[in-house]
Formats: sequence, structure tokens, C-alpha cells
Amino acid sequence: MSATVRALGPVLVGVDGSASAASAVAWATAEASAEGTRLVLVHDSGAGRAVGRALLERARDGARRSDPQARPELVLEAPADEGPCPAGTIGRAVDAVGPDAGATTVVGRRGSGGFRGMRLGSTARRLVHDGTGTLVLVPTGWEPTTVDPQAPVVAVASGTEQEAERVVTAARLRAERDERPLLVVRAGRYGHPVAEVLTHDAKAELIVLARGPTAAAVAEEATSPVMIV
Repeated sequence: MSATVRALGPVLVGVDGSASAASAVAWATAEASAEGTRLVLVHDSGAGRAVGRALLERARDGARRSDPQARPELVLEAPADEGPCPAGTIGRAVDAVGPDAGATTVVGRRGSGGFRGMRLGSTARRLVHDGTGTLVLVPTGWEPTTVDPQAPVVAVASGTEQEAERVVTAARLRAERDERPLLVVRAGRYGHPVAEVLTHDAKAELIVLARGPTAAAVAEEATSPVMIV
């Protein structure tokens, strides 16, 4: 059983030593394994290269515990004197593999900094609103063994016809790959779009949406992984 999203290129995952990032690494490791693609661990805290390298190596060990066959690549950016820029590093990593590589970016919902009451960390928030390409937000505590094998992939068909088609296609491909049910939600037809989506949150293996206001609001509240395409 796989609990991951279909990727067309490398899987890039942000590492900062937090519990949420550890869940993101586990999710990304499963995804890279399922697709037979590269797993790239990225760190950029501005705390210095020694600390960053130690965090990356710890995350690499965690990936190998999840999948002994995992061979993650480590990317350490920004010396301490350049200051913190975590979302920027993920962006540079995406650029490094090429604009047509189809990379999937994976981050935890909250990082090691910020206010405890925040639902989204600063990096996740920035990528939700300003990022490009495929983004996956993973909640703290996510593990492959906790996912119901029959949990559906929820595709939120909203926005333009092109956006809806992109979402449903991405969700259908990964549902077929993992032999899971596919549930298509036409958000906004009968009530508040975010509320409609969240009624399926607890039982979803993954929620797939197009980038925009609905995706941003769902990302704030959902307890299951959220994929933004």
C-alpha cells in the first residue's frame, strides 16, 4: 500500500528538524519509492552549515528507516551570513532540476519556528500562496501505517475548466496507481467550498486542489495531506 502522490520528476522535501518535517520526509520517501524517482532533502535555516548538515543526515537516516532502498540526495543552501530563506531554497532546488522536470515539493504543515498556535508554518504558507508547480503539505504525525488502505483520493474540481481537469487527472492517476477509490467534489455548488471539502478530510488519503483561495483555506484546516497542483 502506498500513501503518496504521483510525481513526474524528483521529490524535493524541506528539512528543518521539526516533527512536521519528519512526517514530510516519510511521505516524500514513500512517494519517491512508488514512482522510482529521485528523493532530494533540502535544508536552509541560516543556522550554519554544520547544523544544517546534521539535520539533513538525520532526515536521511529517517528516510532509510522508512525505506531501506532509499538513496536521498542532500542539498544544503545559504551560509549563516545570508540569513534564513527556507522557501527560497526549495525554489532554487526546483530551478536546479530544470523547469520541465515536474518536481513535487513536499513540506510539513508547520516548521520548528513560529507561534505554536499557527496551523501553517511560514515556509508552507509562502509556498501555498506564492509557489509554483506541485506542492504537498503533510500534517505532523503522518505515517504510512496509519493510512486506511481504502481511504479515497479526494479531487476538488473547482475554478476554471482547465484547473478542474488538471486536478481530477492528477488525482485519478494516483488513485489508479495505488488502487484507491477516487472521490470528486464539485466544491461550491451546494455550500461554502472550504466547508464542503473539509467534510471529507478525516477519511481522505489525500486532498487534491488547484492553487488559489480555496486551496489556501483548506491547507490551513485539513488534517490529511493536501496536494496543490
